[in-house]
Amino acid sequence: MLMTVSILLRSVCLAGSIFLVTGCATESQPKLTPAQQAIASMSYEQKTVKFLEIIHADKFTTLAYVQAQDVLNRLFVVSKAPESKRAVLERYEAQANAILDKAIGWDVIKPDVIRLYQANFTDAELAQMIEFYDSPTGKKMLRQLPEINVQVEQLIGSKLERGAAPQIQGLIESMAKELNFSLNSKKR
Repeated sequence: MLMTVSILLRSVCLAGSIFLVTGCATESQPKLTPAQQAIASMSYEQKTVKFLEIIHADKFTTLAYVQAQDVLNRLFVVSKAPESKRAVLERYEAQANAILDKAIGWDVIKPDVIRLYQANFTDAELAQMIEFYDSPTGKKMLRQLPEINVQVEQLIGSKLERGAAPQIQGLIESMAKELNFSLNSKKR
């Protein structure tokens, strides 16, 4: 009888252990959300493309287009061209856009940008970034970050102007004096 109770206890303990181990194993595996499942099913290339879409990478070259347009617009203003010549400006803007499209249009640079991101981020890292930047917080960050960056640049600029810039200018002048070099001299 004692042996039967002992065997029974061992069986219960063994069954309990098996239940705990298998139960814990399934419970410790986090369940993936539908969004995580969709990301997990993507190839490395698809994840890279998805991430670039989320961060609006196709807009990376916008500044180059804006700068070209700005130069042409300033030339138009400085030349005091009459409004009747606006078609000339628009024609040159279109030509500048065509040149930029061939050189840095999204379709042209996209394969290189994909390679750059894949050289710097693993498949798992891209999955995590997609999950974050596709979330409400990530989307807010993408919207707010450009303005925050401008504000930070302005902050740094004002701090430099009031503090470090005069000191750096003093260092430059001292070094030039020590080297017997005139900062006011023209290019030789």
